Amino acid sequence: MTIDTSTYRAIAADRAPDMFGRPQKVIRRNRLACVVSAVLSVLLVSAVTFILVMAWNLIAIASDNDVSELNSRLGLSDQDFFEGVGFAAMLSGFNFFVSPIVIPVTLAVLSQTTGRLPHRGISRLKAYMTTTAVTGGLLVGLTCTIATMSILSDQAGSHPADTFMAALGGFTGGLVIGLIAGVGVGAIHYMIVRPKAQLENRDHSIADQF
Repeated sequence: MTIDTSTYRAIAADRAPDMFGRPQKVIRRNRLACVVSAVLSVLLVSAVTFILVMAWNLIAIASDNDVSELNSRLGLSDQDFFEGVGFAAMLSGFNFFVSPIVIPVTLAVLSQTTGRLPHRGISRLKAYMTTTAVTGGLLVGLTCTIATMSILSDQAGSHPADTFMAALGGFTGGLVIGLIAGVGVGAIHYMIVRPKAQLENRDHSIADQF
């Protein structure tokens, strides 16, 4: 009697643990999704920044002010925190200039966070968008924080407390921009991989073999 062991080998491979000890499932187009998401994340960060800046300009126009007058009326011009937010907007808007550095870093982070979700059998869109939003917010926020501190530390007479508040503003601004852009990146990743369909098809094929 000959026993076909290919089915059992496939199931064993399907249950092979990854580095976190969770079940590993074979998923198609996941690497492609990580690469595309990393490239598009640069454009989405710039697009989100542009939209937020335009929205602030529209608010200023609606209140019969320009942006500088609106900031002065709200008391934002002389606050270090909002200076850091401005730095974050400037850095995020022009982040494509450093895309040769940003894209590989983003790709590495995505492959170890959002890219692992389908291999763990997670197929909910909310999980992909949430994971990518959090990682995107932290990436952009920390990058803006470091850049803001580097810029202000080179200025003569800068006080440590002022630098800290500006860095906090840079982190907050970058966090908001990264969170919004991350939601879009997560949705794009999900649409490319389509984990729900892949996981359902795989479960049906294994069940049919038994």
